Amino acid sequence: MQGYLARCIETLAPWAHPRTMVNFLSPDEGRSPEELRNVYGTDLNDRLVAVKEKYDPENMFRLNHNTVRA
Repeated sequence: MQGYLARCIETLAPWAHPRTMVNFLSPDEGRSPEELRNVYGTDLNDRLVAVKEKYDPENMFRLNHNTVRA
């Protein structure tokens, strides 16, 4: 199945947008702050990090694609 998915993504790559939607990330993607910065874009990611630091300083909500400062 992984091979089929990899071929499908490779075939469609010429039409792919450089950014993706966070909803379409696999559990293996979006794990690092750099990956999420690429998904959200720099400005939005910085805003999300600021909100996260203000309202969730203990990082209680971390089991998702965790938005933290790089």
